[in-house]
Amino acid sequence: MTRLVDEIRSAKQRLVLGEKGMLVRVEATSGSAPRDGDAAMLVFAYDSIGTIGGGALEHGAINRARAALMANQPAPDNETIPLGPAIGQCCGGSVRLRYSMVDAGNAAPLDQWLEALEAGRGVLWLFGAGHVGQAVVRALEPLDIDVTWIDSRPGVAGGLGEDLPIVTARAPHLEVASIPSDSMVLVMTHSHAQDFDIVHAALGRADLPFVGLIGSATKRARFLSRLKARGHGGHALSRLVCPIGVEGISGKQPAVIAASVAAQILRYREQALADRGVPMSLSG
Repeated sequence: MTRLVDEIRSAKQRLVLGEKGMLVRVEATSGSAPRDGDAAMLVFAYDSIGTIGGGALEHGAINRARAALMANQPAPDNETIPLGPAIGQCCGGSVRLRYSMVDAGNAAPLDQWLEALEAGRGVLWLFGAGHVGQAVVRALEPLDIDVTWIDSRPGVAGGLGEDLPIVTARAPHLEVASIPSDSMVLVMTHSHAQDFDIVHAALGRADLPFVGLIGSATKRARFLSRLKARGHGGHALSRLVCPIGVEGISGKQPAVIAASVAAQILRYREQALADRGVPMSLSG
Protein backbone atom coordinates (compact mmCIF):
# COMPACT_ATOMS: atom_id res chain seq x y z
CA MET A 1 0.00 0.00 0.00
CA THR A 2 1.25 3.48 -0.76
CA ARG A 3 2.72 5.81 1.82
CA LEU A 4 -0.01 8.43 1.30
CA VAL A 5 -2.75 5.86 1.89
CA ASP A 6 -1.02 4.80 5.11
CA GLU A 7 -0.78 8.44 6.20
CA ILE A 8 -4.48 9.02 5.57
CA ARG A 9 -5.42 5.93 7.53
CA SER A 10 -3.24 7.13 10.40
CA ALA A 11 -4.93 10.52 10.13
CA LYS A 12 -8.33 8.86 10.56
CA GLN A 13 -7.10 7.42 13.85
CA ARG A 14 -6.10 10.92 14.92
CA LEU A 15 -9.66 12.04 14.27
CA VAL A 16 -10.96 9.22 16.45
CA LEU A 17 -8.70 10.50 19.24
CA GLY A 18 -10.25 13.96 19.03
CA GLU A 19 -8.23 15.96 16.50
CA LYS A 20 -9.89 17.97 13.77
CA GLY A 21 -8.57 18.45 10.28
CA MET A 22 -9.38 20.35 7.11
CA LEU A 23 -9.45 18.62 3.74
CA VAL A 24 -8.47 20.98 0.94
CA ARG A 25 -9.28 19.70 -2.53
CA VAL A 26 -8.67 21.14 -5.98
CA GLU A 27 -12.25 21.19 -7.22
CA ALA A 28 -11.52 22.60 -10.67
CA THR A 29 -8.83 24.35 -12.68
CA SER A 30 -8.71 26.69 -15.64
CA GLY A 31 -5.66 27.15 -17.80
CA SER A 32 -2.26 26.09 -16.46
CA ALA A 33 -2.24 24.96 -12.81
CA PRO A 34 0.20 23.11 -10.49
CA ARG A 35 -2.16 20.13 -10.04
CA ASP A 36 -5.29 18.88 -11.79
CA GLY A 37 -8.77 18.71 -10.32
CA ASP A 38 -9.24 16.40 -7.30
CA ALA A 39 -5.70 16.75 -5.96
CA ALA A 40 -6.01 17.11 -2.18
CA MET A 41 -4.26 17.63 1.12
CA LEU A 42 -5.32 17.22 4.74
CA VAL A 43 -4.34 20.04 7.09
CA PHE A 44 -4.00 19.66 10.86
CA ALA A 45 -3.07 22.32 13.39
CA TYR A 46 0.65 21.58 13.13
CA ASP A 47 1.21 19.38 10.07
CA SER A 48 -0.34 18.37 6.76
CA ILE A 49 -0.66 15.34 4.46
CA GLY A 50 -0.67 15.35 0.67
CA THR A 51 -0.24 18.31 -1.66
CA ILE A 52 -2.23 20.55 -3.98
CA GLY A 53 0.87 21.65 -5.87
CA GLY A 54 3.09 23.54 -3.45
CA GLY A 55 4.14 27.15 -3.77
CA ALA A 56 2.12 30.17 -2.71
CA LEU A 57 -1.17 28.42 -3.55
CA GLU A 58 -0.57 25.62 -1.07
CA HIS A 59 0.99 27.89 1.56
CA GLY A 60 -2.03 30.19 1.50
CA ALA A 61 -4.51 27.30 1.63
CA ILE A 62 -2.72 25.75 4.62
CA ASN A 63 -2.76 29.06 6.46
CA ARG A 64 -6.45 29.59 5.74
CA ALA A 65 -7.38 26.06 6.81
CA ARG A 66 -5.19 26.21 9.91
CA ALA A 67 -6.62 29.56 10.99
CA ALA A 68 -10.13 28.09 10.92
CA LEU A 69 -8.99 25.03 12.86
CA MET A 70 -7.20 27.04 15.54
CA ALA A 71 -10.19 29.38 15.95
CA ASN A 72 -12.63 26.44 16.00
CA GLN A 73 -14.50 27.97 13.07
CA PRO A 74 -16.39 26.23 10.22
CA ALA A 75 -14.63 25.38 6.99
CA PRO A 76 -13.81 28.44 4.87
CA ASP A 77 -15.94 29.09 1.81
CA ASN A 78 -14.76 27.67 -1.47
CA GLU A 79 -12.48 30.05 -3.34
CA THR A 80 -11.26 30.58 -6.88
CA ILE A 81 -7.69 31.85 -7.05
CA PRO A 82 -6.23 33.44 -10.21
CA LEU A 83 -2.67 32.25 -9.76
CA GLY A 84 -0.87 35.13 -11.42
CA PRO A 85 -2.82 38.24 -10.33
CA ALA A 86 -3.67 37.00 -6.82
CA ILE A 87 -0.54 35.22 -5.57
CA GLY A 88 2.16 35.87 -8.15
CA GLN A 89 2.50 32.32 -9.47
CA CYS A 90 3.40 32.28 -13.14
CA CYS A 91 1.26 29.26 -14.11
CA GLY A 92 -1.23 31.60 -15.75
CA GLY A 93 -4.41 29.74 -14.80
CA SER A 94 -6.80 29.65 -11.88
CA VAL A 95 -7.66 27.06 -9.23
CA ARG A 96 -10.92 26.53 -7.33
CA LEU A 97 -10.42 25.10 -3.84
CA ARG A 98 -12.99 23.34 -1.67
CA TYR A 99 -12.53 23.17 2.11
CA SER A 100 -14.14 20.42 4.22
CA MET A 101 -13.88 20.04 8.00
CA VAL A 102 -13.24 16.44 9.12
CA ASP A 103 -13.45 15.01 12.62
CA ALA A 104 -14.51 11.80 14.37
CA GLY A 105 -18.12 12.35 13.35
CA ASN A 106 -17.39 13.25 9.75
CA ALA A 107 -14.62 11.27 8.10
CA ALA A 108 -16.54 10.73 4.86
CA PRO A 109 -14.36 13.17 2.84
CA LEU A 110 -11.27 11.15 3.82
CA ASP A 111 -13.00 7.91 2.82
CA GLN A 112 -13.76 9.45 -0.57
CA TRP A 113 -10.11 10.47 -0.92
CA LEU A 114 -9.01 6.92 -0.11
CA GLU A 115 -11.42 5.54 -2.71
CA ALA A 116 -9.99 7.95 -5.28
CA LEU A 117 -6.46 6.86 -4.44
CA GLU A 118 -7.44 3.22 -4.82
CA ALA A 119 -8.91 4.00 -8.24
CA GLY A 120 -5.60 5.47 -9.37
CA ARG A 121 -3.31 2.93 -7.73
CA GLY A 122 -1.02 0.81 -9.91
CA VAL A 123 -0.32 -2.85 -9.11
CA LEU A 124 2.97 -4.52 -10.08
CA TRP A 125 4.12 -8.09 -9.55
CA LEU A 126 7.91 -8.18 -9.73
CA PHE A 127 9.66 -11.52 -10.20
CA GLY A 128 13.34 -11.45 -9.25
CA ALA A 129 15.25 -9.97 -6.30
CA GLY A 130 18.69 -9.56 -7.83
CA HIS A 131 20.54 -6.26 -8.09
CA VAL A 132 18.22 -4.86 -10.77
CA GLY A 133 15.08 -6.05 -8.98
CA GLN A 134 16.23 -4.35 -5.79
CA ALA A 135 16.99 -1.14 -7.68
CA VAL A 136 13.55 -1.18 -9.32
CA VAL A 137 11.82 -1.59 -5.97
CA ARG A 138 13.79 1.32 -4.52
CA ALA A 139 12.90 3.48 -7.54
CA LEU A 140 9.20 2.66 -7.19
CA GLU A 141 9.05 3.05 -3.40
CA PRO A 142 7.92 6.71 -3.34
CA LEU A 143 5.47 6.21 -6.21
CA ASP A 144 1.87 5.09 -6.14
CA ILE A 145 2.64 1.52 -7.21
CA ASP A 146 1.62 -1.44 -5.04
CA VAL A 147 4.38 -4.06 -5.47
CA THR A 148 4.35 -7.78 -4.77
CA TRP A 149 7.93 -9.08 -4.90
CA ILE A 150 8.75 -12.74 -5.57
CA ASP A 151 11.95 -14.79 -5.77
CA SER A 152 12.60 -18.54 -5.73
CA ARG A 153 15.75 -18.39 -3.59
CA PRO A 154 15.27 -18.77 0.17
CA GLY A 155 16.99 -16.07 2.18
CA VAL A 156 17.81 -13.95 -0.85
CA ALA A 157 19.35 -10.61 0.08
CA GLY A 158 17.35 -7.44 -0.28
CA GLY A 159 13.81 -6.52 0.54
CA LEU A 160 12.52 -3.42 2.24
CA GLY A 161 11.96 -4.96 5.65
CA GLU A 162 8.40 -5.04 6.90
CA ASP A 163 7.30 -2.53 4.26
CA LEU A 164 7.96 -4.92 1.38
CA PRO A 165 9.20 -8.43 2.17
CA ILE A 166 10.27 -10.81 -0.57
CA VAL A 167 7.85 -13.70 -1.07
CA THR A 168 9.74 -16.98 -1.53
CA ALA A 169 8.19 -19.30 -4.11
CA ARG A 170 9.95 -22.43 -5.37
CA ALA A 171 7.98 -22.32 -8.61
CA PRO A 172 7.33 -18.61 -9.25
CA HIS A 173 5.33 -19.24 -12.43
CA LEU A 174 2.62 -20.86 -10.33
CA GLU A 175 2.12 -17.53 -8.56
CA VAL A 176 0.89 -15.95 -11.80
CA ALA A 177 -2.58 -17.40 -11.21
CA SER A 178 -2.87 -15.22 -8.10
CA ILE A 179 -2.10 -11.92 -9.82
CA PRO A 180 -5.08 -9.52 -9.77
CA SER A 181 -6.59 -8.62 -13.11
CA ASP A 182 -5.08 -5.58 -14.91
CA SER A 183 -1.84 -5.78 -12.91
CA MET A 184 1.55 -5.08 -14.45
CA VAL A 185 4.11 -7.91 -14.48
CA LEU A 186 7.87 -7.47 -14.52
CA VAL A 187 10.17 -10.50 -14.93
CA MET A 188 13.87 -10.37 -14.07
CA THR A 189 14.85 -13.55 -12.23
CA HIS A 190 18.31 -15.12 -12.05
CA SER A 191 17.24 -17.88 -14.47
CA HIS A 192 16.22 -17.67 -18.13
CA ALA A 193 14.22 -20.87 -17.64
CA GLN A 194 12.26 -19.26 -14.81
CA ASP A 195 11.81 -16.10 -16.86
CA PHE A 196 10.30 -18.12 -19.69
CA ASP A 197 7.92 -20.07 -17.46
CA ILE A 198 6.65 -16.87 -15.81
CA VAL A 199 6.22 -15.05 -19.12
CA HIS A 200 4.46 -18.09 -20.61
CA ALA A 201 2.02 -18.15 -17.70
CA ALA A 202 1.46 -14.38 -17.75
CA LEU A 203 0.78 -14.21 -21.48
CA GLY A 204 -1.67 -17.07 -21.02
CA ARG A 205 -3.87 -14.62 -19.12
CA ALA A 206 -5.58 -12.07 -21.36
CA ASP A 207 -6.22 -9.79 -18.36
CA LEU A 208 -2.54 -8.95 -17.76
CA PRO A 209 -1.87 -6.25 -20.38
CA PHE A 210 1.74 -5.37 -19.47
CA VAL A 211 4.31 -8.17 -19.23
CA GLY A 212 7.84 -6.76 -19.05
CA LEU A 213 10.93 -8.94 -19.44
CA ILE A 214 14.49 -7.86 -18.82
CA GLY A 215 16.83 -8.76 -21.67
CA SER A 216 18.14 -7.89 -25.10
CA ALA A 217 16.50 -7.98 -28.52
CA THR A 218 18.13 -11.40 -28.97
CA LYS A 219 16.47 -12.73 -25.82
CA ARG A 220 13.15 -11.32 -27.03
CA ALA A 221 13.48 -13.09 -30.39
CA ARG A 222 14.29 -16.41 -28.73
CA PHE A 223 11.41 -16.11 -26.29
CA LEU A 224 8.95 -15.17 -29.03
CA SER A 225 9.96 -18.22 -31.05
CA ARG A 226 9.45 -20.53 -28.07
CA LEU A 227 6.20 -18.83 -27.06
CA LYS A 228 4.79 -19.25 -30.57
CA ALA A 229 5.68 -22.93 -30.36
CA ARG A 230 3.70 -23.07 -27.10
CA GLY A 231 0.62 -21.77 -28.90
CA HIS A 232 0.63 -18.03 -28.13
CA GLY A 233 -0.89 -15.89 -30.85
CA GLY A 234 -0.12 -12.39 -32.03
CA HIS A 235 -2.31 -10.59 -29.49
CA ALA A 236 -0.66 -12.34 -26.56
CA LEU A 237 2.83 -11.82 -27.94
CA SER A 238 2.15 -8.11 -28.47
CA ARG A 239 1.86 -7.72 -24.69
CA LEU A 240 5.46 -8.80 -24.15
CA VAL A 241 7.64 -5.75 -23.46
CA CYS A 242 11.30 -6.63 -24.02
CA PRO A 243 13.74 -4.96 -23.77
CA ILE A 244 12.28 -2.97 -20.88
CA GLY A 245 12.76 0.72 -20.14
CA VAL A 246 12.24 3.92 -22.08
CA GLU A 247 13.98 4.35 -25.40
CA GLY A 248 17.20 6.34 -25.51
CA ILE A 249 18.63 5.19 -22.17
CA SER A 250 21.31 2.58 -22.77
CA GLY A 251 23.12 2.41 -19.42
CA LYS A 252 23.19 -1.05 -17.85
CA GLN A 253 23.88 -0.12 -14.24
CA PRO A 254 21.04 -1.38 -11.99
CA ALA A 255 20.07 2.13 -10.87
CA VAL A 256 19.97 3.37 -14.49
CA ILE A 257 17.83 0.43 -15.61
CA ALA A 258 15.56 0.97 -12.61
CA ALA A 259 15.04 4.66 -13.38
CA SER A 260 14.24 3.84 -17.00
CA VAL A 261 11.83 1.04 -16.05
CA ALA A 262 10.11 3.21 -13.43
CA ALA A 263 9.51 5.88 -16.07
CA GLN A 264 8.12 3.26 -18.45
CA ILE A 265 5.77 1.88 -15.80
CA LEU A 266 4.52 5.36 -14.94
CA ARG A 267 3.93 6.13 -18.62
CA TYR A 268 2.01 2.90 -19.10
CA ARG A 269 -0.02 3.47 -15.92
CA GLU A 270 -0.91 7.04 -16.89
CA GLN A 271 -2.19 5.84 -20.26
CA ALA A 272 -4.16 3.02 -18.63
CA LEU A 273 -5.78 5.49 -16.22
CA ALA A 274 -6.61 7.84 -19.09
CA ASP A 275 -8.25 4.96 -20.95
CA ARG A 276 -10.39 4.33 -17.85
CA GLY A 277 -11.21 8.01 -17.43
CA VAL A 278 -9.39 8.26 -14.07
CA PRO A 279 -7.53 11.57 -13.51
CA MET A 280 -3.85 11.16 -12.61
CA SER A 281 -4.40 13.65 -9.79
CA LEU A 282 -6.26 10.93 -7.90
CA SER A 283 -2.94 9.25 -7.27
CA GLY A 284 -1.92 11.67 -4.57
